[in-house]
Amino acid sequence: MIADRLLDSPLHAARFVSLVPFERLESPGAERVEVWHAMQSFLSRGCGDSEDHAVLLCNLLLGFGLEAYVCIGTNSEGSHAWVMSRHPPQNGKQKVDFWESLTG
Repeated sequence: MIADRLLDSPLHAARFVSLVPFERLESPGAERVEVWHAMQSFLSRGCGDSEDHAVLLCNLLLGFGLEAYVCIGTNSEGSHAWVMSRHPPQNGKQKVDFWESLTG
C-alpha cells in the first residue's frame, strides 16, 4: 500500500489502524477461532483481531518505506501480534521500534 498519499506519517498510520475496532472471533464453546483475513475483508468488516490490525499496520509502514515485520507472540490474554520496524544503522547502532497496532 502506498500510504503517503492518504496518511501524513507512520504515526498517523498507527493511529488510523488503532481506530478500527478490535473483535476476537470465538466459537460457541468460547474457543478462539484463528482466521487471518485479507485486508479488504478486514476493512469491509470494520473490525478484527490483533493479527488483522498488525498486518494492516505493517503494510502501511512498508508503504512509507520502512523495513517492517509482523511479530507473533503472547500477552496476558493469549496469542497476540504486533509490528516491528528497523531503521538503517547510524553510528554503528541499530534502532528498532515496536508498534502496538491496537492502541497506536
